[in-house]
Amino acid sequence: MSLLSWIIFFVIVTVCLLLIKGFIQSGNSAYTSENFSLLLDVLLKRGFDGGTLVLSQNKSDKFLQFRKYILVEGSLGIKMDFPKADWSSEYFDLLREYLTINNISYEEIKAINENELDFIIVNLKEDICFSSELSCYVFETIMKNDKETLYTASYENVSPWDEVITSRNHDLLTIKEGVDTIKNKNKN
Repeated sequence: MSLLSWIIFFVIVTVCLLLIKGFIQSGNSAYTSENFSLLLDVLLKRGFDGGTLVLSQNKSDKFLQFRKYILVEGSLGIKMDFPKADWSSEYFDLLREYLTINNISYEEIKAINENELDFIIVNLKEDICFSSELSCYVFETIMKNDKETLYTASYENVSPWDEVITSRNHDLLTIKEGVDTIKNKNKN
């Protein structure tokens, strides 16, 4: 093989490896704290009752967990759950102190058994702006991360469609609407 053939071969292999690496990493989107509002808004709008968003700091055990709740039709919100685990015990009291000093209501759940964890639960209601600000404060001030720190967002029990879910029976209503549509088409 000539030198030119080796160079072309090397370039093709390098490009292929870079494309494969990019494809593999594309499933792991990284976000900064500037994206928290958007990520929380997706949970609030598209989450089913009990849907979750976990914001995890890349290459670390640190995370914040958010849960959507729907009490009755149209009465919904988000709660932040912060555990007192091995990785978070140094931050737990700092968060409690911050919430108390700033008169932010929260609930502290004490573990009953030794294999359970204590939790601080903050009801953020539908306030995406405050939810994002609190998340930034916890990650950047309490945990001492800078603004460029990267996070991964993981959703569970959240619709992939661009829809607003305000009812606990959303799945059932969607199925019923689909069945009714099919019945009406069959009548015509």
